[in-house]
Amino acid sequence: MGETVLYKLLYFCDFDFFELFEKPLTGMIYKRLQFGPVPEQKLYNPVIKEMVETGKIQKMNVPYSESCIQIRYFNFALPDLSTFTPEEINIIDRVINRLSDMSARQIEDHVHRDFPWFAHNDGEEIDYVSVFNRTGEFAQRDYENEILDASNEDAFGSLPPMTKEEKEYYLNLPDKK
Repeated sequence: MGETVLYKLLYFCDFDFFELFEKPLTGMIYKRLQFGPVPEQKLYNPVIKEMVETGKIQKMNVPYSESCIQIRYFNFALPDLSTFTPEEINIIDRVINRLSDMSARQIEDHVHRDFPWFAHNDGEEIDYVSVFNRTGEFAQRDYENEILDASNEDAFGSLPPMTKEEKEYYLNLPDKK
C-alpha cells in the first residue's frame, strides 16, 4: 500500500471512530496538507520504525513514474487483533472495505470533500471535534434522528406521569373509522 493511501485510511479510522465514540482510535494528530490529512510525523514515524525493525513491514521507495518515487509499505505479519476492541475492529473493517480499493488520487479527492479537512487551513492541525459537522456520505451518525430522539426524551421527561383517570379516558376513546 502506498503511504498516501495509508495516511488517509488512518485518518478515516480515527475520525470515524471519534464521531461514533468521541475518542480517536490511534490518538494521532493530523495536519491539513495539500494532498489531504497527514499524521504528525513525530508520532507516526516511531510506530513505522518499530514495525520495520521487528520485521512486520517493509518500507520501500518504488518508482511510480519517470519523475516520481512512491513510498510503499509491504506487510509481512498478521495483525494482533487482541489489542483492539470489537468496536475498533468494526470501524477499521468498515474503512478498509469502503476505501482501500481507491488509488491515491481517488482517496485524496474523497478526503477533500470531508468537512474536517476542508474546514481547516493548510498546515493547521485538524480538530477532531469538527467531525460532528459531517454530512452525507461522510457522516457516521444520523444526527437528525439523534436530535429528534433527544428532544422527544426532553419532552417526555418533563411530563408528569399520567393519572389513572387520564389512562381510562384515552383507553375508552371511541374509534373513528
